[in-house]
Formats: sequence, structure tokens, C-alpha cells
Amino acid sequence: MPLRNWFIAFIFASFFAINFANAQNIVPIKDNELPSFKLNASISGTVKTNNEYSEYQWPGIYFVSKFRGTEIGFKFDDKRNKFKISIDNKEIGQIVTTGANSFKVIGLSNTNHQIRIDKISESLGHSGRFYGFFSGYNFASKPLSKKRKIEIIGDSYSVGYGNLSLSHKCSREQLFDLTDNSKSYGVLMANAFDADYQINAYSGIGIVRNYNNAMFGKPIGYFYGKSIFDAKKNIEENDFHPNIINLLLGTNDFSTKIKPDEKWKNIDELKVDYVKTYAEFINELRRNNHNALILISINIDANKNHMAAYKDLEKLFSNRDKKIKFVILPATKKSGCDWHPDLYDHAAMAQILISTVKDLGFKF
Repeated sequence: MPLRNWFIAFIFASFFAINFANAQNIVPIKDNELPSFKLNASISGTVKTNNEYSEYQWPGIYFVSKFRGTEIGFKFDDKRNKFKISIDNKEIGQIVTTGANSFKVIGLSNTNHQIRIDKISESLGHSGRFYGFFSGYNFASKPLSKKRKIEIIGDSYSVGYGNLSLSHKCSREQLFDLTDNSKSYGVLMANAFDADYQINAYSGIGIVRNYNNAMFGKPIGYFYGKSIFDAKKNIEENDFHPNIINLLLGTNDFSTKIKPDEKWKNIDELKVDYVKTYAEFINELRRNNHNALILISINIDANKNHMAAYKDLEKLFSNRDKKIKFVILPATKKSGCDWHPDLYDHAAMAQILISTVKDLGFKF
């Protein structure tokens, strides 16, 4: 081979060898292959934490840590959830847990890094546990929580249910694959303000009546304040104090016809109960968050009974609290699974909320 050609071949071989060696990959490992040192971590979302693990069930949970070196390990015990893995603010891949699983990110440059893991799926039927990040270096730095904090309280719209889909028809497996809470309107809003966030949202939930009156007696007030759905309320232990709270609830209360055996005899009784219970819920939020801006939302294409009840609620709070605002969100194309908002809809909803906060001149 001529010297020039040999030299070019050597350069290309060296280039690909170096880049292959530095390729960032997420690989499953055994527990005994985890690095030695458990790192400090910031944990955001509604979780229950002890010295060994953090237990979670709501969407919008995320874990952040700083480390040094070419690899970082982490451990879950979660029978089924999807997580997005980011290194230095860049997504490098996703994992789906199937039980007690440990993983390692490899192929990093030998310097300081930050890792973030976002729970992007919904897990109504089970909780999961995160046992932490593990490194070969005992790195003491802990990522700081962000100054601004936003809480989202809602239903499947707030979950991001099927938001990646371009088809209304989705199998159960497709729904799992095509739901990404990190692309929901609430997360987009929080990102725009560089805020930490909690997403306290549950698909099918209502203020007084869940979708088709399922789980009677267990609307949002039953679950809110619990880190795990079957646990006792522990909101008093919560050190998350939001500057902004957004509520988007009511679609499920009015989406199906009232059946003869239900608590409400007609739509007027349902509307009265909805307004009364929603007002009590808002007042409780205010008692626990004295200075928060509370934004109560509805999409402009909501059905007429939902919109009428929402307007009654708005009248009830008229001129009572300058930091409680009622915000009409845009109509949705509903191209996602089961006629849910798609990515375009979520972006449009987020933009209205962002603009509202800015227009109000709210500083936080």
C-alpha cells in the first residue's frame, strides 16, 4: 500500500476507534457491577424518600446528580416504567424497567458530568423505587434545586397521555410507547421559566366524578397529597413550595352521561357539586401556598356543561384573590391517542400559560 494511502487509512481507523470508545451507551448490568460510591442526588416530583431509596408513582419524577469519570451507574426496582437519560443536558437514550434493574452509562469523557433521569411514563397500578446513582469516585457535590417551582395538577392532559401519537387508535402497548410526560405542557412551561416542577396528574381523574364514574369516591382530592396512591396523605412532609400552581381538571367529570345509579340525578346537580368541591380544593391549595399564583385552566373547546361549571367557579372567585386567575387554553387538535392533545397542542397550551404569567408581571 502506498505510504500516503496507508497514512489516510491509519487516520480514519484511529478516528473511528476513538469515537467508538467514547460512544455514550446505556447498558444493563448486575447489581454487583455497580460502582462503589453512592452519590448525592437531587430528587424532584412527588416522592417518598428514605436513606435507601426514593419511592414514586406520579408522573414527572426526575433524579439529578453530578459525577466525575467515564461511567455512572444507577439502580431501579420498578416492574414497568420508561425513563429518559440525559448527560450534560443532552438526551442519550431511554430505558424501560422490568423489575429490579441496574444500568450503567459508559463511554463518557474523563471529566465532570451531570446526569438526569426523567420518568416519562404513567404508572397508575404500581409504584417504583430508585436506589440512586453510583460512581467510582466519591464525588461530594450535590446539584442545587432551582429557585423557581411550578406545580401542575390535572388529568391525562397533564400526564401527556399519548402525546407522541399521530393516530387516535392506540393499543395499550402503543399508549405506553407514545406517552412522554417530559413533553407535556406543564413541563414545557416549567422549562421556559427554568423551574423545578411537580406533576400531580392522574389519567381519568376528575374533581368529583372520574371518567365514566370509575373509582367512585376517589377523585383528585383522594390522591392529592399522597406520594404513593395507596399511602396515607403526607403533604405536610412535602418541602416543595410552588410559586405557581396550574390546575386543569373537569374534562372527565362531564365527558360521559350520568347513569341512573349515580350520586347525581342530573347535570345541574353535578355542576353544583363540581363548583363546590373545586372551590374547596382551591381554598386548601391557597392555605398551604399563601403567595403562589394559582392558574385555573380550561380548553376553549371543552363541552358546554364543563364550560358552564367553570364559569360558575370563576364567578365565585371574582375579586376575591388577585393571585387566582382563570385562563382559557386554546382548542386542541387531539391527534394523540384516544383523542388526546398531541405535541402541537401541548406547545400551544404551554405558550398561553407562559404568556399569562409574563403579562401579569408575576415575579418569582
